Amino acid sequence: MSFDVKKIVALSEQKIGDGADRYQFLLLEGEQVLVEYKSIRDRLVFTTNKIISIDIQGITGKKAEFHVLPYTKARSEEHT
Repeated sequence: MSFDVKKIVALSEQKIGDGADRYQFLLLEGEQVLVEYKSIRDRLVFTTNKIISIDIQGITGKKAEFHVLPYTKARSEEHT
């Protein structure tokens, strides 16, 4: 799941910290997880500072690609 892919993915809300073993190293001191979502294998985590997208790859799921979007860089666009 990356920020540049325009596909709809069904996400279910997870207990906060449920996938922390995958993203803990990306958190700053004092940063808190606000909400965590999971698709079949991928995760989307909203923290107090950023959005973390985790794209699990490979057959075993040991490989992962991380995308981090700080809120300061997030923007919205309206297309008509």
